[in-house]
Amino acid sequence: MDRLRYESERFRTYFGFPIAGMDVRMLTRAGFWFTNNNDKIRCAFCNLEIGALGVGDNLMELHSEWSSDCLFIRGESDNVPMEQEHDMVCLLPSNNCGPCLTNLGVSVSDNVRKSDNVTSTHLNVVRRVEPMHSRFENPKSRLKSYSTWPLEHWLAPRVLSEAGFFYSGTLDKAICFSCGGGLKDWQQHDDPWEEHAFYFSKCRFLIERKGRDFVKRVQGERPRALKSEEIGALASHPPKCTTATPEQFLCHLCQENERKILFMPCGHLVACIVCGMKVKSCPICRVDILATTRAILV
Repeated sequence: MDRLRYESERFRTYFGFPIAGMDVRMLTRAGFWFTNNNDKIRCAFCNLEIGALGVGDNLMELHSEWSSDCLFIRGESDNVPMEQEHDMVCLLPSNNCGPCLTNLGVSVSDNVRKSDNVTSTHLNVVRRVEPMHSRFENPKSRLKSYSTWPLEHWLAPRVLSEAGFFYSGTLDKAICFSCGGGLKDWQQHDDPWEEHAFYFSKCRFLIERKGRDFVKRVQGERPRALKSEEIGALASHPPKCTTATPEQFLCHLCQENERKILFMPCGHLVACIVCGMKVKSCPICRVDILATTRAILV
């Protein structure tokens, strides 16, 4: 049933759903699939089963209330939203951008990991517009997630939530609702906004709230180096056409070699050839890698 981590696969199970007027897309986005047994639905990640549904029911709230430890609720699952399944951004040459991805160069070779599930459908060019964890887009929702935040922790939940982070429920790990980047082991003088800008400089929410100048200032004040606090995604969106510095094209895993390997179906270009062949799931979105190909940058 691993396929049910894909939102589109869960959506397909609702054919013949018996409750008229029920928004099955909402049920799907809340992590549930239709069991075809009366009106019972089941979470693809914790197996919570719910029945006797009403049209006005808020499934996300019910899910959180009855199964708070669910990885989906905690933002730690390998759920793949519909928008992300074809999350490949078109990078075309322009007058104001640096190296751009213009040729996917997909071929059958020793260094291409293939699967029968990889088809031309996975190569659609679609620009992602929704946040990684849309249910925490509302600041109040993020703040509510800190109900079990360690009381002795010096960093206030309000400050973290304002910077876009919701609580994962584990230690002091917080995750950005927009880019999906996570941080933990916060130090006494860490500023959530600055840490956000340093590790996840491409985050759309961050740029909208603080501006590109703020991000550039933070990036320029200290050397770029990975540390153990950086968890999960290093950026939620694939590289876009920017006036990028050479450092921005280094492998996010080893920080030594140039990014060369494109992961499919997610479309993220974050790894060098050596590192790209070692991982089984994308370090950014956690989607299983069905194929890899060498990206051609011009």
